[in-house]
Amino acid sequence: EHFSPGQENPVFETRHGKVGVLVCFELRFPNLGWGLRKKGAQIIAVPSLWGAKRKEHLRVLSQARAVELQSYLLLSNGWGKTGEEEYAGNSAIYDPWGNTLAFSEVGDSILLVYADLKKVEVVRRLIPVD
Repeated sequence: EHFSPGQENPVFETRHGKVGVLVCFELRFPNLGWGLRKKGAQIIAVPSLWGAKRKEHLRVLSQARAVELQSYLLLSNGWGKTGEEEYAGNSAIYDPWGNTLAFSEVGDSILLVYADLKKVEVVRRLIPVD
């Protein structure tokens, strides 16, 4: 009723780097992430409302996408309960090696890291996957 599918998934030029967005469940589809990578994304933002029953999937897939796409991955996930749905929390920032740079299991949090985009280029040169 309020939204319609787009024809593309753009990468945004920001002062912090090239940012692509995967929304929630899209994290499960590697081809969507690869589309962003091919457009030059260095940072993948993933706003989510991922359920607590699949919390481990969220952690594993987020970390795997950072490694696979050789990008920083910023995961912002809801926490707590709304109606019958309980959300997983587990917001995090991963680097292109899959290292956890910041993590918040639950609660309202601001995660802040210094992300050196040169690391993206180093990883992509060391392990060329495209």
